[in-house]
Amino acid sequence: MSLNTFLIDLKLKIKQNKWPIMVCIGFWLMGFIFFYLVENDKAIGNILLISFGIRNSNNHSDMAGLYNLVWPVLLETIILGFIFGALFKKYNPVITSQILAKHQRNHTIVIGSTHLGERIIEYLQLNNKNFVLIERDDNKVENLINSSAPVVIGDATDDEILIDASISKAKEVFITINDARDSIVICNKIRDINKDCALYVRLFGDYYYKYLAQEPINAFSFSTSKWAMSSIKEWSQGETGKTLVLGRDNLSQRIAEYLGKDQSRPTVIMDEHIDSDLYDEESAINAISDSANRLRFIEDHINLNEVTQIFIVWKEEEEFSDSLYLCTRLNQKYPSIKVYVRIFDEELAAIMERFNATTFSTSAYAFNMLQKQVQKDSAIYKKKVILTKE
Repeated sequence: MSLNTFLIDLKLKIKQNKWPIMVCIGFWLMGFIFFYLVENDKAIGNILLISFGIRNSNNHSDMAGLYNLVWPVLLETIILGFIFGALFKKYNPVITSQILAKHQRNHTIVIGSTHLGERIIEYLQLNNKNFVLIERDDNKVENLINSSAPVVIGDATDDEILIDASISKAKEVFITINDARDSIVICNKIRDINKDCALYVRLFGDYYYKYLAQEPINAFSFSTSKWAMSSIKEWSQGETGKTLVLGRDNLSQRIAEYLGKDQSRPTVIMDEHIDSDLYDEESAINAISDSANRLRFIEDHINLNEVTQIFIVWKEEEEFSDSLYLCTRLNQKYPSIKVYVRIFDEELAAIMERFNATTFSTSAYAFNMLQKQVQKDSAIYKKKVILTKE
């Protein structure tokens, strides 16, 4: 625990034990005044030693006896108990993280512990930059909280949560959540408190960009799925044949629409949570609402011998095992199909490559792109390295 964290934790403990401490101090003060009045030796040092129970009093009255009986009990149960508690007992880490957040100045605020949000936080920690993370689900940030990182648990659309994150003192804010409505509300609330901080907002779709870019919000909006499409377009350039997209999020729909509309290739998008009527008006795109985590489920709907490319775009980390299973089975049974798999941990890329699958990470690519778009004084700005000939 750092010194700053310890001092904040100590301050919290004092606040929690305010009344017992005040009672103990009040009792000691009464004893000090009493002994000052009745002792022959009026030296302050001597009176202090007597009042603390270190030196015996020459006064043997009932009041002196009562004080000498009660004071050791109060000293042991309240003062010493508090001191040892402050040294060895840790209070609610959520509250400690919230207090740390309130003390941040000229810092970066990240709203949402998404894959992109996690990459930003990791970079800030690695480079010792001041930050605050706002997240609704405390389970997602348990490790950060336990390490006494400045985290505020709550809904960023709540003014009090923004205030707890010291929004008025922030120099920049990254909104990485997936809810467009909440993102717009948060932008307006931030500008009510902080007119000058740089504001970066992740949004799907271009229709909000112009509004957010105007006064008074002045935000830079971006789409991780739109940025990721540059790789998809490169991989599909010159390819023919039927394509299969597994997923239900913004990126999977972008891929299906690009392949089906722009390239006019027969395209199937399949997921148990997707609306089967989504592309009824598009003759080249067929949406299938069914589970796709087993090869036999896919074969029930599609002749894979006609498929040349498969994009596995599942975004949940727990679905990686399903992606791995499909890659192994496709490599065994349909080795000619080119498979592209979305991952969130670069260490998993080597595993997928064993089965001839090409991997990509939307959050990693988005973070690199974002580093190029932020202002030069941003905590995540990455300077370009210019090589010069000697």
